[in-house]
Amino acid sequence: MVEANGKPSLICSVWTKKSYNQDSFKAQMKSIWKTKKNLRFNRLGKTFF
Repeated sequence: MVEANGKPSLICSVWTKKSYNQDSFKAQMKSIWKTKKNLRFNRLGKTFF
């Protein structure tokens, strides 16, 4: 269960049967989104961030 904290949030699900590097995934998302503020990832389950 995810509770709102008053800040903008996005829940992402990784759909793959292959293994993947979580740190690489996070770095790629930061690069793609190019946010001006800090981007924080929290693991919410096996494939949810």
